[in-house]
Amino acid sequence: MKTSELVDVLACDLDRVDHRAVDRALIIAIFTNVVVASVSGLLFLGARQDAVDRDSIIFLCGKIVFASILTAVAAFYLFRYARPGRLGKVPAIKIAWPLLVIVGLAVATLAMTPSPLWHREILGDHWLECLIAIPAFAIVPFAIINLALKKAAPTDLNGTGALAGLVAGGFGAIGYSLHCVDDTVPFIALWYGLAIVACGLGGAALGPRLLRW
Repeated sequence: MKTSELVDVLACDLDRVDHRAVDRALIIAIFTNVVVASVSGLLFLGARQDAVDRDSIIFLCGKIVFASILTAVAAFYLFRYARPGRLGKVPAIKIAWPLLVIVGLAVATLAMTPSPLWHREILGDHWLECLIAIPAFAIVPFAIINLALKKAAPTDLNGTGALAGLVAGGFGAIGYSLHCVDDTVPFIALWYGLAIVACGLGGAALGPRLLRW
């Protein structure tokens, strides 16, 4: 049998590949995580009691918007990293710009605040709870995202894991924000930011183990 004939025979036995399977799996995982994060926050910590107050609602929406934008940016690049050869290394600033924006707002806020009040603005009342709760609420979303990524074939396992961790951390922040009563921009920038970045670093460390194929 000639080489060309062998190739033709092998080609006839190939099953049709669903190129959208990875995208569908990730989309389902992301929408599932919206529910998981929200239910986790309400179930384990409960909703904030002052959610009817105008200022509280504004800060609640601000936290959700910040976490959602960061999640959306990380998810955008996660879709690309999930496919081998689709994208090279992405500069960190393209992913982290939502965090840089809120850090800038935090600095501006502190500049307009008397220094004796900085301690309150930065630490709030529940900074440790924030650092623990957001990664805790990110565990299930991270697992769901990794199950979806099993349908993919990423080549940059550290980068893909980091993006999966950032997305999960964003969902964890959304879940925690439904309970959080610390309403200052510096608090959100520092503690929410640190917790989400920690999730990204954890994802980068676990990526080579969980995503190898």
